[in-house]
Amino acid sequence: MTNVLHITPHFGGGVGSVLRTLIDGLQDSYGYQQEIVTFEDMNAHSQEWARAQGHTVHSEMSSLSPALHAMARASDIVHIHFWNHPLTYQFLWAFSGGAARVVLWAHCNGHHAPNMFPSAALTFPEIFVTTSEYSLKAPSVQAQSEEWRKNHICNITSCCDTTEFTKITPVKHSGIVVGYVGTVDYCKMHRDSINILAAVSTPDIRFIICGEDSHNTIQTTAQTKGVASKFDFLGKVSNVPSVLAEMDIFAYPLTPDHYGTGEQVLVEAMAAGIPQVVLNNGPESSIVQNGITGIIANSPEAFTNAIELLASDPELRLQMGINSKRHAAMQHTTTTMVNAWNMVYTELLSHPKKTCIFNCPPLAQARQNDVATGLFLCSLVDEQVQNIFSTTFSFSPNPLPEEMCDKLNTLHDIYFAEGKGSIHQYARFLKDVKLLYASRIVREIKQ
Repeated sequence: MTNVLHITPHFGGGVGSVLRTLIDGLQDSYGYQQEIVTFEDMNAHSQEWARAQGHTVHSEMSSLSPALHAMARASDIVHIHFWNHPLTYQFLWAFSGGAARVVLWAHCNGHHAPNMFPSAALTFPEIFVTTSEYSLKAPSVQAQSEEWRKNHICNITSCCDTTEFTKITPVKHSGIVVGYVGTVDYCKMHRDSINILAAVSTPDIRFIICGEDSHNTIQTTAQTKGVASKFDFLGKVSNVPSVLAEMDIFAYPLTPDHYGTGEQVLVEAMAAGIPQVVLNNGPESSIVQNGITGIIANSPEAFTNAIELLASDPELRLQMGINSKRHAAMQHTTTTMVNAWNMVYTELLSHPKKTCIFNCPPLAQARQNDVATGLFLCSLVDEQVQNIFSTTFSFSPNPLPEEMCDKLNTLHDIYFAEGKGSIHQYARFLKDVKLLYASRIVREIKQ
């Protein structure tokens, strides 16, 4: 029996739903024996699932653990679930030189720092798999040789079981309800999301915002702008189908340089028969069928207009809802995903284990005590941003010159989130003196 070792930073949320679906499908359809390693915790729901299914889980395991490295070498296949997380990069660095059959599945789109694909991550596994066709156009992918792109990368769209969403019965209500479910933070949402939605002139319209992270900050924005009465901020919701049952339109205004890829919540809205309105960003545009399942808007103003159009035309909403259900059932199936992964595994098993090399220039240039900062710089890919942080590190532990403070202050908010590959996340997990210094400086700048 083929054994597969899944390695993931954590196991929960949208990615957790996809992994549960994949692991169950691979076991039920093909009999793979699978173990799971998480660097952080596995949430309660996933723990219950693992116990019920009999999966062996090694939760909160150190990325430097000799036991983990021995497991990776002994496994028939090592399946790494990838996004910018300090412990994932630490594992790639620490395991470099070890022999294994490795496949890496990217759960970020690879187009924008700090969630781009470093060449070191692309070439570490035997096969690099994306979750969106959009990712195949990422700059670092296109920079690889034609031969590499032909033999070492493919796309498998991620999805989870949407059966419960297909069974949603709409809840009767007055007026129009427009909803958003997902990360409520400007590192993912469009910075003008509140203005975009509040500009909708349709009478008797209500906006539901579901999700965590910075929802209090964004709710304060609505209050400051005097439009809070139009919004219901629900925070994290445990029963997403019940919330979708209230919605007439699913609005998903994301920032153009977000890190997302499979956008599972869009597929869930489709399965529920709710028309979607999105901006013309790569990941969303590869999921929504413009004019068929929803509307792809080319600007914030067009986004507002699209909601007004759908709000005023119940027949259009109904037809797009029917189209959405049909499209989700045909194009976003767990069977397709599981079968595609079996083909990748079969291909991997036809080759001997190979020595994995994590070849990252910032690490090659770093001294032994600067590995942590080297990993952070490697993850950024963007040379301009690398230079800003590298120079910042060089001033530790002394005060940072005002000129450098100004340069840090010009960077995108995502560099200063608590997670998502930010300086704060790297400092928290790797506990390096220079990372902690830069994290403290950034907090002072952003006060």
